[in-house]
Amino acid sequence: MAQIKKILLVDDDQDLLEQTKLILLSKEYIVETADTAEEGYNKFTEFLPDALLIDLMMEEHDSGFILSHKVRKHPHGKN
Repeated sequence: MAQIKKILLVDDDQDLLEQTKLILLSKEYIVETADTAEEGYNKFTEFLPDALLIDLMMEEHDSGFILSHKVRKHPHGKN
């Protein structure tokens, strides 16, 4: 039996977050969302998703880039 995959969505656009979440839920993924880079990193360390979808330009023009760099340094993010 296939394991259900967990996905974390990080974006400051609430409409886009909800639309993407609904699509992924319909495909039977487990989905968490965050609307800031800080919240995204906190949820990443708690939720430990299989995949991460990050908006690169959020509250600051480089927030998503910084978040992706932090995630890649985390032991789970190296996988």
